[in-house]
Amino acid sequence: MLAAVLVVTVTSIVASAAPATAAPLRTGDLIAFVRGGNLFVSADGGAPTQITTGGGYGWPRWAGAQRLGAISYVHNGDVFVANYSSRFGLTGTIRVTTGFNAGAASFSPNGLQIAFENGPQGNLYVADLTATPPTLTSIVGDPGNPPVVLPTPPGYSPLVNSPSVAWSPNGKWIAFTGGDCTGIFDHCLSTIEVATGIQQGIAAFSGGGDVREGAATVPAWSSDSKTLYWTQQNTDPLVNNGNTILPLRIFKYRVGTSTAPTQWGRNGDSEIAPFSAGGVRFLLTVPVGHRAWIAESEGGVRTLLFQGYEPSWVLN
Repeated sequence: MLAAVLVVTVTSIVASAAPATAAPLRTGDLIAFVRGGNLFVSADGGAPTQITTGGGYGWPRWAGAQRLGAISYVHNGDVFVANYSSRFGLTGTIRVTTGFNAGAASFSPNGLQIAFENGPQGNLYVADLTATPPTLTSIVGDPGNPPVVLPTPPGYSPLVNSPSVAWSPNGKWIAFTGGDCTGIFDHCLSTIEVATGIQQGIAAFSGGGDVREGAATVPAWSSDSKTLYWTQQNTDPLVNNGNTILPLRIFKYRVGTSTAPTQWGRNGDSEIAPFSAGGVRFLLTVPVGHRAWIAESEGGVRTLLFQGYEPSWVLN
């Protein structure tokens, strides 16, 4: 059941430009990202190591502290889970899906389940990784529906069609694209309460009185599960008769409150990854010329780290 949809005026809080002089990565930081269709890992502040070849890889996501070293990723649309070590790379790889169109998956807090979507509009699954092979349970949507592959609208980033999900660290919610809110809106971002199945629309576009076109995707949670972040791109109804497409931006919302979502960071930012141990450290993807780079933000001060995109990190 759709509890509420926050279609409200967004307050923009754009950080002023700051020199790229943040503290370097530290011992214990374990970062995964994508470059050129392959996975890379940087451990303890070291240079990144390529851990796959052949292309078609994306969306690495680390498990939390209860299953340290476990990583999920997507290869040609399907979800895989493996263990990573600096000595052996990826080992014990398990194929979770076949014939899917998945984006970033997300481990449960204990690392024994993983959530993912099949297409960007609400076919949400949870897989039990303790079973061999993993058993899939449909949580939202019709499992009989084929995966949705949508073309990228002119002028938009491909991220607007990313079927990525995020499981809150406290285990209570899963954030995903689509859901009940698609009965009213063309595109929306929702949360579902795992224990009850109750959905809440968080951001929505084109419908229900909202004339903006756009999408909110790639959700991510703060370590305390109180703040939900996402990547958004949409039109501005007040400019050029609503035909001007704004740049990618990151937004945040304090879960369970009536406060409006606010912009985090700068125009062009995307794919935020809050530090798993909390604090004011974040990874994100930023544009540098015509290339994507992984940047670290600490207290609003940024350092460019590596050329790449789709970052994930955890305290090793």
